[in-house]
Amino acid sequence: MPDDSSDHGAPTRRDYMKYGGAVVGGSLLAGCTGGSGDSSPEGETSTDETAESSGDQSYSVTIEPTGRVEFDEVPGTWASLDADEADMAYALGQGDGLVAYGEPKKLAGFTRWMDQLPDVAFDPTDALRLKVGGTVDPELFYEADADVHLIDPNTLRIADGAHWSNEEIVEVSDRVGPFIGHSNRTPRPEEYPEYPMYSLYEEFEKYAQVYQQQERFEAFETVHDELLSDIRPELPPESERPTVGMFTGGFKPDEGRFDVRDFTQGGTEGKQYRDLGAINAFEDALEGRSYKATIDYELLLEVDPDVILIQWGAEHPRERYENRFFEPLRKNEFGAQLTAVQNGRLYMGADPAQGPIFNLFNTEMLAKQLYPEQFGEWKGIGEHTDAERLFDRQRVADIINGNL
Repeated sequence: MPDDSSDHGAPTRRDYMKYGGAVVGGSLLAGCTGGSGDSSPEGETSTDETAESSGDQSYSVTIEPTGRVEFDEVPGTWASLDADEADMAYALGQGDGLVAYGEPKKLAGFTRWMDQLPDVAFDPTDALRLKVGGTVDPELFYEADADVHLIDPNTLRIADGAHWSNEEIVEVSDRVGPFIGHSNRTPRPEEYPEYPMYSLYEEFEKYAQVYQQQERFEAFETVHDELLSDIRPELPPESERPTVGMFTGGFKPDEGRFDVRDFTQGGTEGKQYRDLGAINAFEDALEGRSYKATIDYELLLEVDPDVILIQWGAEHPRERYENRFFEPLRKNEFGAQLTAVQNGRLYMGADPAQGPIFNLFNTEMLAKQLYPEQFGEWKGIGEHTDAERLFDRQRVADIINGNL
């Protein structure tokens, strides 16, 4: 671990991981690799060969926006800022390698889902906190000393209050460990450079290459594909599907301000909505606007979605949603007029920071919330019998534990 001074001395890059020359001189510094910004359809993975091996057991993985990263050994410890990357690492059997996370307490939703799986446990309490006071200090990365950082370097340059310089990113990657994350939860802000946006499983496959866990990846992909193949034939015709309003925590009935999201515009945040053919209630009302918008009661009543979902449903107990969102909406003279209120279709929505584990639970939850006649009523996390569940928890646990 380096000393506490600002001068970290000579480079201490681990001997078994290094960037290819084109990365440090190109995409990592520039934060841009070009590309169209397109991604493959949901559930499909790229056919490009991005993991290459040589006779000495070293290998390389190419991931946007970092570029090519070379490994002589599989990395052991890792750091992340968000639950989607943590989800992917955990799914690949790397849970014990977590040494640092943005804010460990915000993994509450991930922990609640993990508790639904037999024979697995997730305890982030010993992870070093990387995000303090709304910012991310490079010095903490030296303290964490992770082999690899599951973080898009552009997130540190632009988002999360970090505003790192290119020099700070290169220094940490040179002297601690490389960055291999990929920002794809939502459409990227204009401040981001342009580079292709991976689907959830395209990014997951990259991580599988990093950890040399292609079998686990393929096993998860099979569970995912089987879940969708079971659900999709049972979906009602589009004309009979409810319209959906997806909102964030900026849902303020007392103030008449509601932050709505367009799940049709891409990004892993809306994957299960698109996979299940959900109808965006605000598609016409927000046409030509960003994927996110703040609306008032007038527009909310005009659109009048059949179903209202508020994100981060696994992170908080039902009582919080009732007290903060649902009961104030019911008591408001305008909110009480909404169809979703009158029909009791107010739901705690999915956690948007999702990897393959979250996504299975989120897909099952949404199927029951939108289409109860086909898949049964949504009762709450952990409240369903084996017969009511749409995927096999034991199979997922076995994959995580390496019982393939």
